[in-house]
Amino acid sequence: MTKARIYLMHGLPASGKTTFARVLAADKKALRLNGDEYVAAHFSAAAQESDWDGCFGAAIAALWLQTAAAAADGRDVILDFGFWTRENRADARARIAAMGAEGVHYFMDTPDDIILARLQKRAGEIARRNVENFEHLKKIFERPDAAEGAIYIRPDTKSLDE
Repeated sequence: MTKARIYLMHGLPASGKTTFARVLAADKKALRLNGDEYVAAHFSAAAQESDWDGCFGAAIAALWLQTAAAAADGRDVILDFGFWTRENRADARARIAAMGAEGVHYFMDTPDDIILARLQKRAGEIARRNVENFEHLKKIFERPDAAEGAIYIRPDTKSLDE
């Protein structure tokens, strides 16, 4: 059986992760799992607004179970979660290794002005909070270090569309 590949999409909100993940999924015929989409499908708007972290955590737990099942079948998976911290990415690499899969780490290296412009085009309270708290988000977000072996992707910056 072919060893599954698990692709990590790492980047800030509106950095182009999902757009890139969709293209990659089509190219690799991989299962694409997105935490935000899972939350939208399984939690009410009120729950999302009042406890985003709880909803997102539950979504990620469920998506890791789907990832393990797909990897056991030799299927490639794209995890479109953001992976904001080195600790989070180290945990992901450990999980992937435990599955017997190969990990590939993509980092969306998008300029801040493009991210902010994209966020401002989005609707909803969460998007508004992301714009309002952008400087704080950048402080807690960790770019990859050389040891992580990330592949840097510089999305098309000629367009504000993702």
